[in-house]
Amino acid sequence: MTFQSLEYFLVVYEEGSITVAAKRLFISQQSLSAQIQRLEEACGTELFVRRPVFKPTFAGEKLAKTAREILRLKKEVLTELEEIEDGQKGKMTFGYSGILVQEHLPELLRRFYERYPDVEVTATTSDSLGLEELAMDGRVDFYIGTSAGKIAEMTIIPLIEFGLVVAIRKSVLKKYTGLLEQQAERARTEGLSLGDLQKIPLILPMKGWRMREPIDYYIKHHRLSVKVALEASQFIAVSACEKGIGAAILYSTIHIADRVGEDRILRFPLKDMDYAINWCICYRRDHFLTACEEEFIRLTREYFEELFRPQRL
Repeated sequence: MTFQSLEYFLVVYEEGSITVAAKRLFISQQSLSAQIQRLEEACGTELFVRRPVFKPTFAGEKLAKTAREILRLKKEVLTELEEIEDGQKGKMTFGYSGILVQEHLPELLRRFYERYPDVEVTATTSDSLGLEELAMDGRVDFYIGTSAGKIAEMTIIPLIEFGLVVAIRKSVLKKYTGLLEQQAERARTEGLSLGDLQKIPLILPMKGWRMREPIDYYIKHHRLSVKVALEASQFIAVSACEKGIGAAILYSTIHIADRVGEDRILRFPLKDMDYAINWCICYRRDHFLTACEEEFIRLTREYFEELFRPQRL
């Protein structure tokens, strides 16, 4: 049994097919089949059922969990040794979740590469639960997302807390509500509720998104009659708002233009909504942070502190 045989086994396990796994590994199907057969002989049991459907056996499921931990520990040891030899080179793999990081990731990487130009960086995206699983398995060194569920096993570094806002062109607001200038300016401080927006076409987050749940609950709980013009991602919602389609519900951190031509775009806190997201950097407590990882985390904290302190609507 070798590290390579365990790596090959995990690819087959993840793909659920020797043919697909062989393509991913850039080796022949016959060579991969032989590797799996030798591993099964070393283990003294079958790891996959071949017919009628290719799937892992109970032993295969157990080995997958153990193999991930073995390979994670191997990576940790090699990283520590590499760090001792040369702290300026190496690899860094991290995960990110959500539009907040997507919007700012290029600038974070630019700042990082100024200090560590020779570090190979791999970034992967998923929801925060998926990223937590990747971190626990050692498939990412750390991730940027919402706080971890396995708090006892993770180190959590807070970045920023943010909520929801309503963005709407001034002309659209006036058309549907007749809100006076002074009332609109006061509402920019005090906020608007979903009840105040019932006459306006709404641009909502897509169903299934975490931020959509409290919106649907509020509408149902208060028995509101709302007109949904569009359900979309945050980037599309911003574009639709700028084109005057309706009022967009956005994360308070999302950038949107101040005006379109002569028409202003107004942003209001979404009040009476018990909703806030805490963005954090998370990694396993027993993960060895390399110098480049520590620097990336420091730059990330510094960047978000500059960007959102103080946070303005």
